Amino acid sequence: MHPSLQRRMERLFSFFDTNNDNILSGEEDFTPLATEITNRRFPDDGPLHRKLYRYLHDTFIAENARRDLAGKGFVDLVVFLHSHEYINQMAHERPEESKAFVDKAAGDFFRLLDKDHDGWLELDDIKIYASGHHHDGAWITSNFKTICHRLGRDELRISRAEFLMLIWQYWFDPDDSCLGAHLLGDPVKPPPFVAADDV
Repeated sequence: MHPSLQRRMERLFSFFDTNNDNILSGEEDFTPLATEITNRRFPDDGPLHRKLYRYLHDTFIAENARRDLAGKGFVDLVVFLHSHEYINQMAHERPEESKAFVDKAAGDFFRLLDKDHDGWLELDDIKIYASGHHHDGAWITSNFKTICHRLGRDELRISRAEFLMLIWQYWFDPDDSCLGAHLLGDPVKPPPFVAADDV
């Protein structure tokens, strides 16, 4: 993997690692995330609350299980990076298949984030998602403002098509000046710890 892409994946891993234990697990990272996002959107335990929780929970768990090829029940940084190496390899060898993968994965992710289902991803949508991972730093607003400004937009919002483009760039374009490089993860947070026998 290109070094700049690896750095982004390390930032993404840190973003997902809610309790900072250097592993991603459903119980410790993604169940609390689904719970917090659901509670913020639907405080009352009604049908919409339960439907959104199940959708969020199952989506996050399935994505983590996709990376957990060894069936350990959790994903560490090394496994996380390996899973993205495979995706990067697929992008070069089977571009149409990888584009369909990104459109499906990122498209589902967009629907999760777009809390009012208006077809736009707004700063508040990003903040709600980030808060589920216990992130509320100024970098979230800064990153989003940078993206909107470079898109030539006064309003702080991005469309689904733009989001798919940004995800593609974040995962596959090693140029750190590309717009997608600003999408996810604190740009100044150090990478998670990797034990010497893991590398």
